[in-house]
Amino acid sequence: DMQQELGLYGNIFVEAAHDLNVADKDVILILDDIKIFNNDVYPFKNEANHALMGRFGNVLLVNGEPNYKLDMPQNSIVRFYLTNAASARPFKVSIEGHELKLIGSDAGKYERETLVDNVILAPGERAVFEVLLDEPGIFKMLHTTPANIYTLGTVTVAEAEVTKPKSLQPKTNEDIIQEMEPFKK
Repeated sequence: DMQQELGLYGNIFVEAAHDLNVADKDVILILDDIKIFNNDVYPFKNEANHALMGRFGNVLLVNGEPNYKLDMPQNSIVRFYLTNAASARPFKVSIEGHELKLIGSDAGKYERETLVDNVILAPGERAVFEVLLDEPGIFKMLHTTPANIYTLGTVTVAEAEVTKPKSLQPKTNEDIIQEMEPFKK
């Protein structure tokens, strides 16, 4: 129980042979918390039930880091696979300014996908959601409780380069000469 509390966990990602995934990127996020005191892990008591029953940490972690960062281009669809590895803390996850399309959980893919503002995960629970990152900017990934809002990390969306179609670009002298070539004969 203490080893799990100290980060002995992970995910196994199984890819289907014929995946119809429309996402541009799959991102696995393991949510956790850890209790830190004087720059070290707060000691466990020797009683068996203390670790077994879990404890709330004072530092929130995403993939083992206190400040998760994801960089994506504009108009990307990201599929997030969330696992709550915390021993006691439920998580209520959102990405500011974005709706999340909840598509699955521990039970598998949902028959009906649902647009939601946040995803709530109990300890040990998993969820899958997609998000369309259609606006450039820096967006906080948040965990909300009745008392506070915590920043788990950021999603930075880079503005997509806009290239004009060739028909809208100004023509050069070389373009005009090439267009006239068939008429010279």
